[in-house]
Amino acid sequence: QYFNGDEALTRRQAMVLLWRVVGRPNVDTYTGFYDMPSDEISRKAVSWAVYNEITDKNQYFNGDEALTRRQAMVLLKRFYSGLAIK
Repeated sequence: QYFNGDEALTRRQAMVLLWRVVGRPNVDTYTGFYDMPSDEISRKAVSWAVYNEITDKNQYFNGDEALTRRQAMVLLKRFYSGLAIK
């Protein structure tokens, strides 16, 4: 595998990274997205992010879209504001 440091980070990848930082906690699977990622790791990470209010509960997650700088800052603010400790 390659690092590909110049490629954009997707929304799904960002959730997986944050979820791994906190030790991969288990939460119930969130079923509100029409486009929930199909792989188990991503489902767990996205569910954790929803549960901890790091990402919003919209109809679509859009996990393969590139994360904008603005979105990244919002995610990090929510993550570091203590919401991610549930």
